[in-house]
Amino acid sequence: PAAAPRARSLLADDLLSDMDLGPAERPKTLLPVSDLMVASQGLEALKAGRYVEARDKLARALQEMPRDPYLRAAYHLALGYEAKFAGRADEARKNFEKVLEYDKYCEEAIRELRAPQGDEPRREDKPRIFSRFFGGKDEK
Repeated sequence: PAAAPRARSLLADDLLSDMDLGPAERPKTLLPVSDLMVASQGLEALKAGRYVEARDKLARALQEMPRDPYLRAAYHLALGYEAKFAGRADEARKNFEKVLEYDKYCEEAIRELRAPQGDEPRREDKPRIFSRFFGGKDEK
């Protein structure tokens, strides 16, 4: 059987050889495969709820791709969940807000920011003004 291909860094020539770019316009190296794997592992850890692992892997990936907005959003999402489950609500909220600076449609961050905080009563627990006037099951 043939040997499996080895992982290697992608060179610009591998992807851009058919384009007519001068040497000044052509990047030397694109993202190494190992960095993509770290980013992917970080995203998988985030989905699985392993927030410390996700934070660490996404931080490593961000060192190589500091301008990637979705990677930054995922990193702050991991920080937000880590803070939330450690009982640091203010820190969690700041990180969820930061997520939306990079990905304004992130459903997880939006959901967390809309969720009631700590001692705040849940919506269904709050007395409703109309039930006071018109009766109903919320009447106390």
